[in-house]
Amino acid sequence: MTDRTDETRAALRNLHKRFDRVALGAVGFSQAGWVLPGLTQDDADFLVLIGAAVSWHDQGDYYTRVRLGREGMDREAIAQVIADQHRTGDRAFGPDAQASDAPVGMMPDRWQFLRRNHGDDARAALGRLDLPLLAIWGEDDLNVDARRNAAIYREILAGHDARSRIVIWPDATHGLLKANAYNWQLIEDWPLVAKLRFVLEGRYAYAPGALNAIMDWIGGRSQDRKVSWR
Repeated sequence: MTDRTDETRAALRNLHKRFDRVALGAVGFSQAGWVLPGLTQDDADFLVLIGAAVSWHDQGDYYTRVRLGREGMDREAIAQVIADQHRTGDRAFGPDAQASDAPVGMMPDRWQFLRRNHGDDARAALGRLDLPLLAIWGEDDLNVDARRNAAIYREILAGHDARSRIVIWPDATHGLLKANAYNWQLIEDWPLVAKLRFVLEGRYAYAPGALNAIMDWIGGRSQDRKVSWR
């Protein structure tokens, strides 16, 4: 994730060279929650995070709990599966793990990626954040616990920047799509009818008002930048 932060920083640096007196920021979904908080006011004017998780471990637990629950597994059995995953994960991706500990069939680059990020937690980066932030989650997110993560953001960022906003959007998925039409954990799980509907709906596949709210907030940051030039 730190590599992705560096890549984003480099992209923003190049944009700053090309566009003078323009507010520049970064917008990221999901895994960006472990990437964008590493940026500073030297890199960007604002950040937008959609469906971000704070803890890699907690996000994995939530994802598994929701997936198995939707498959009909009872709570006790789900708890056992998650406990087993913790033991397996610590052995395969923990600080003492070797390449030989990788799960059977996992490619070396994938194993290295998971090993490097296995313990990621965004709390420290959020605590250092010096940029205005819009953090938004879909109320019906099946991948990330929207309420828990929004609460953590509110606690850490309390008093941080009056322009920042932490929002849970009603009737929306992990990617802010309409929950009644597109709420599966993986795009690969979408039935054909959902894929066709998405192609036909375009931007209207998103929960009503969500994209406009993001653009309005970004527009506000552009106005901030203009004020600072005067």
